[in-house]
Amino acid sequence: MKKRLHFLSFLTLSILLNIPLIGQDTLVVPSSINGEFYGIINQVIDGDTTATGERANPNRVYKLNRGETYLLSGTIFADYPLHITADRADDDNPPPIITSGVSPNGLVVGNDFFTCSNDVTMENIYIMGTPITGLGQVNRVYFIIGDDTKIRFNNVHFEWGQWLCIGIFAADTDVEIRNCYFKNQHNTSDPYNGRAIDFRDFHAKKLVFVNNTMFNVNSFMVREEYSIIDSVLIEHNSVVNALKWPFQYRYHSNSRIANNLFYNSHSYGETADDITDQDIDGLLFGVINLEPIPSDVLDEFNLVENERRLDFSHNNWYFSQEVKDYWTEFGLPEEPFMNSRTMDIFADDNRPNITNTGSTNEEPMFVNGVNAEDLMVTFMRKRRNNQGSLPWGFDADGNRITLTWPIVEDLAYTNANLLTGGDDGYPVGDLNWFPGKREQWEDEFLTAVDDKKPNSTITGIKAFPNPISKEVTIQYNLTEAADVTISIVDRLGIVVHKLSLDNQLIGDHNETINLQKLNIPTGTYYYLIRSGESRRAGKILFVR
Repeated sequence: MKKRLHFLSFLTLSILLNIPLIGQDTLVVPSSINGEFYGIINQVIDGDTTATGERANPNRVYKLNRGETYLLSGTIFADYPLHITADRADDDNPPPIITSGVSPNGLVVGNDFFTCSNDVTMENIYIMGTPITGLGQVNRVYFIIGDDTKIRFNNVHFEWGQWLCIGIFAADTDVEIRNCYFKNQHNTSDPYNGRAIDFRDFHAKKLVFVNNTMFNVNSFMVREEYSIIDSVLIEHNSVVNALKWPFQYRYHSNSRIANNLFYNSHSYGETADDITDQDIDGLLFGVINLEPIPSDVLDEFNLVENERRLDFSHNNWYFSQEVKDYWTEFGLPEEPFMNSRTMDIFADDNRPNITNTGSTNEEPMFVNGVNAEDLMVTFMRKRRNNQGSLPWGFDADGNRITLTWPIVEDLAYTNANLLTGGDDGYPVGDLNWFPGKREQWEDEFLTAVDDKKPNSTITGIKAFPNPISKEVTIQYNLTEAADVTISIVDRLGIVVHKLSLDNQLIGDHNETINLQKLNIPTGTYYYLIRSGESRRAGKILFVR
């Protein structure tokens, strides 16, 4: 008979199980107790309470051990901030794995791993959606039901999912997803399922989606169908082999989508019936799709159609010949990057802040794409022919319940144009595939924002007045004649105003910008001054 732990208070658990504490706020969670793995993570986290049932420490961080596997016995329900972390993995120390165990009755956790009504943080964890039986996939990893919560994921691997990884069923959330890997997210019966994040038509305050990869997935990177995300930053991501398009969000009002790589993204193609169902004008959907925001949505969020902002910059898209041959075989039209309505919106002079610059269509030439597109095309052929199909993802050892570490695929590439193709001079796509580039990119941005980077061309920067209620004057000195750009950037990295100044002479310069006319909210902003390779920056506070 299997041993089972009853829910115990935190004090009892720490004494009986000798669970180490790292300071008061961090609890190291064992994967097993006395040889029992099943449900230990549930018992420790759920049981971290006082004798009277309150959380022992509402701000507790639960730290998992690298190289260990944690078997869930059921959904963890958290009405408290749930913070789960681990030390960062390296080649010799794989990340901790969270997956479903199997009950004595043969049951697995099939619906949700976590249901959360408070803040969420997860870092350096591997989520394995297939239970240890090797059969089936979890429907949804995170079920977020707390309004006005902060959701943070960093360096989390999500593998083998059925519907979606992060489901936001709550309003006014603040979401940041960085350095994550969404792999083998499939639904064999529905190509629209197998998503990274879905806001389920709830309003959100913010989405930051930076330096992530989606590899061998069915569906969307982001879904927000009928509501608004106030601020969106989607930058330096790679989508490689996807049946559907990356963004089921067409109402961008304040977004930057830049330096992303879309390879075989929206490969499944569109029949005449698909086209009718998917686009309001019966057009091919494309990789990026925009619509006018309906009047009721504009009114609800106090928006003006002609004041929408979308900086769509330096994104690369490409379809392999194998995918194009599949389209031809089934009489499917070739998928465009964007349809005619979307192109018209970008070209519309009445929407001056919706811009498309630097988009490219080049083959990346991956270092090791493990021929995964063959698996995808085989799956699509079988589905089109009604032959039935199994999950089509790439698994290095053919065993879904084991982790080959380090991972085998290498989505770095050799295309020289793309290696410096970002509007920041960095490789297009997820910088984590290029050793040292992500760290360099982050350090460069932080250095510029903190005004610590030495510079021989731009000196003596200053902004006044500061705080600002209307106009700000930005002062700088040039040590040589040069072209200059001055950008006002919000805390998400979204450019809200850009001023280009050609042929500036040596010496002092003053440029005045009316922030009040930019229709931006009160908050902290940065001014970035660039000239060639030189850049300086400072912080300003705008109070409307």
